[in-house]
Amino acid sequence: MKGYIAGAVAIILIAASLPYVYQIARRQVLPTLSTWLILVVATSLNVASYLVATRVDILSGALGLADAFVCWCILIVTVLATGFTLQWQTFEKYYLTASGVIVLFWMLSKSAFVTNLLMQMLITVGCSATIQSLLYADENHESFLFWGLVLVAATLSLYPAAVDGNLLALIYSIRSIVVVCVILSLMVRLHRKTMALDKRLASGGKNQPARHV
Repeated sequence: MKGYIAGAVAIILIAASLPYVYQIARRQVLPTLSTWLILVVATSLNVASYLVATRVDILSGALGLADAFVCWCILIVTVLATGFTLQWQTFEKYYLTASGVIVLFWMLSKSAFVTNLLMQMLITVGCSATIQSLLYADENHESFLFWGLVLVAATLSLYPAAVDGNLLALIYSIRSIVVVCVILSLMVRLHRKTMALDKRLASGGKNQPARHV
């Protein structure tokens, strides 16, 4: 049962990203290469520290492994579609620096467990850009289907993590659920705001007096 659910988690997460990968391949969307590079660094370091800390418990950590795989796929497709051109933002430079500091901490402390917790915190910080954009946006541009599937995958991933009592995997799943729920709630808020505005505009148009020529 654990293996089937772990497989479902990976399949759902990969399936959720396929439309985005297709749009990049067709050059309909041109993501920032540096953004996905730092995500690849963060998720890869998260996976590496997780595997060391848990003695390669792949099934319990299916969500984190699938996250890293998806990030790598998007990075590779982006490079093939747009070329290797980097334009670093200030936030991304600090993010990479923080990743390097965490790696240095791992080398000195030899604690893969604490390193993984630090990487999970860093990944959460990386999600703050999406949350911030939704907080100040006038309308929603995020996909309900994508984030909905991510929430399903994160929720399912609780089972294999809980069966073996894998604390790191549980934290990763719970963290993902909380972050995605925050994003979805902001998306719903923007959607309702847009619908209310459309209704006001529609009713305002109907109430305007007809002009006589």
